[in-house]
Amino acid sequence: MDPDNRLEGIVRTFTDKRKELAQGKWSDLATMESMTNLSDWFIATLAQDIPGISVLAVGGYGRCELGPYSDLDVLVVHEKKQAPEVVTRSLWYPIWDSKVSLDYSVRNISEAMRAAAEDPRVLIGLLDARFICGNADLAKELSEKIFKRFRTRAAQYIGIFLEQAEERRLASGELAFLLEPDLKEARGGLRDLVNLTHLLTLEESQQSGSGFLIHCNRFLLSSRNLAQRSAGKPDNRLLLQDQDSIAEIMGLSGGDELMSKVSEAGRFVSRSLNELRGVGGRRGSRRRILLPYSDVPAGTYRQGGKIYLDEALLDKPDAKLVLEVAALSQTTGLLIAPEAMRYFADKVEPWTSKWDASAMGALVALLSGGHTLIGATERLDHYGLLEKIIPEWARVRGLPQRNAYHTFTVDRHLVETAVAAGGLRRHVKRPDLLVIAALLHDIGKGQGGDHSRIGAEITEGIVSRIGLCEYDARVVVRLVRNHLLLADTATRRDIRDPAVIKMVAEAVGDQLSLDLLLALTKADAQATGHLAWSDWKAELVEQLYRSVSEYLETGEANFFDEFPDSLGLELMAQFNGELIIKSAGEEVWVIASDQVGLLSKVTGALSLLGLNVIRAEVYSESGVALEHLRVVAPQSREIRWSRFRTELVSALSDDGYLEDKLNEKRRSLRNRRKVAESAQISPRVKVESEMGSRHLMVEVCGPDSFGLIHRLTATLASFGMDILRANLVTIGDDVVDTFYALGSGERGLNLPSDLQLLEEGLISALVDAS
Repeated sequence: MDPDNRLEGIVRTFTDKRKELAQGKWSDLATMESMTNLSDWFIATLAQDIPGISVLAVGGYGRCELGPYSDLDVLVVHEKKQAPEVVTRSLWYPIWDSKVSLDYSVRNISEAMRAAAEDPRVLIGLLDARFICGNADLAKELSEKIFKRFRTRAAQYIGIFLEQAEERRLASGELAFLLEPDLKEARGGLRDLVNLTHLLTLEESQQSGSGFLIHCNRFLLSSRNLAQRSAGKPDNRLLLQDQDSIAEIMGLSGGDELMSKVSEAGRFVSRSLNELRGVGGRRGSRRRILLPYSDVPAGTYRQGGKIYLDEALLDKPDAKLVLEVAALSQTTGLLIAPEAMRYFADKVEPWTSKWDASAMGALVALLSGGHTLIGATERLDHYGLLEKIIPEWARVRGLPQRNAYHTFTVDRHLVETAVAAGGLRRHVKRPDLLVIAALLHDIGKGQGGDHSRIGAEITEGIVSRIGLCEYDARVVVRLVRNHLLLADTATRRDIRDPAVIKMVAEAVGDQLSLDLLLALTKADAQATGHLAWSDWKAELVEQLYRSVSEYLETGEANFFDEFPDSLGLELMAQFNGELIIKSAGEEVWVIASDQVGLLSKVTGALSLLGLNVIRAEVYSESGVALEHLRVVAPQSREIRWSRFRTELVSALSDDGYLEDKLNEKRRSLRNRRKVAESAQISPRVKVESEMGSRHLMVEVCGPDSFGLIHRLTATLASFGMDILRANLVTIGDDVVDTFYALGSGERGLNLPSDLQLLEEGLISALVDAS
């Protein structure tokens, strides 16, 4: 056979088989082994006639961990000063022809060692080097030198690995707590796991968890492989839209179980890597040093920068001691020795008895420690100690929040909220109650039903146990029950309505609780993610807070926001029949002849510019309509208000213009990322009578889609509804839109049949995303 034809046949066979394997079964590691064997055959066949070289697979390929779309990481080691030119022609060109990504290098042993000394990533890759073909002695010599360098500089590489892990945390977050984690790059992910595995080879005594580490490695690899197959590319992110289907393939009950297991693996890897700080380094001083602080728990001492326990001085260790030692660690900045943590994990029982004042003080000290609280609680959690201090914690440990609104798992979100609340402690009179409420505010999640109500019931049991007085306990329970009250009311209800102000005031009870609730609302939003807070929401919440505060002081429900204001009235006075549009930043005022469906046309024109409407206020008098809207521009780009005028003029002059343009843009957005069905909220419409027979409040909840606000307002207009005010909230991939409207005619829409038709029309508008 002609050599060129033979080479083409080899490349074609490899390419076809690789494509077949990429679509194969990846729920276990057998397909990964097949992909590795196929790649080894391909490279060995190409390199078989090249003399004087050794071909090694390095990195993930060296570990036999190729995924459906992994690249090939190959090192050619040669004996000469210069690499044989035949390597490029016979080995690299055919791999490039196969369209498989290739990371390659050609070096002699001296060059390889120099590269490993200069770049730790090269050394890590070579630690996993695996001989494929050629001169086995060359491969063996390089491997021995690489491992010798690693062993003799272990302390240096531990520091480097930890620095790299921190860099990945900053860049990609933490595997254990993310909605859509990068299984490879996130802190606690596959890269950290590889480094941890290498470190564990340095000292046998450190391998107590190696069995579970192997389990974590296999589980994360299977998850990564299935994520790549679902994406059809080498993407290591476990996307929300794929989690349910991947869980089903892996034989799990659903996406929640999948993400709980991912979280567990990430926690174990991350914490285990931190515990290896002392491997290969110099031992700390053997001298015991008394800790120079007051209220130091009996039986503790410092040695080598860590807190240790003298077990001979401990009668019966309990969860109170764990809490006190954790608080001491926060105060001093000293780590608790792993030996002490393991001792606690083995000896301490869950704390179900009444706390004393000192324990309560230790809890508040721990929670007020700033960002170091995150590391402290993670270490406690790694050994199962958090749920021994607060047994109810087990309900939310590792509990995923599978929607785009939240960044973290429930337990990490609670800790993040406590950190944020600690930063606000100088703005409230009772910072102790604030941080406790922050830690517990979502404790009712995962139980089914209203998590605020359930959480308040759980919190009642906790605060009665940890030693709060009756009033303080009542305040914390009230904060947990109402932790969504300010944000939800401000964005969904008419905060100018005295009845709304009075309702919030009665729920919070007193000024102290209101002040704490405002701080908790801010901390909760900060810990939730970037979608949870905005200048607009902050403004509404502050307005509501001031109104409620005034009511608590005077007993009168006043509001601080009049519409139309002087600017709106001035613009209406200028109207002479010609459209007026005034814009300022992300706000726009539209003055036009009053007509049915005007707001629908305005919001439709804004949709064409890619703008999201978050608030709308409407007023009309003597045939003149004033509409004031606030919008959000994607990526904070500059808004082209001149184009908005052009689109709105066309919409006002041609009833069919908007629908054609919106449908055209909707078709161009068909490739928008899907949302997992289990993470979607079901479309829901609630209509309530407000302030009399013709006034209605309409709340619409459901999945977001392009042009949705236009469809909803058009539907309301088709029922003869005049919209007075709208609060439009996007929560991740969902919306919660609230309209205050006036029904036409004397009767309005109060008959059950009328209301049912309106609800059905709005549901239809919600699901019409085609």
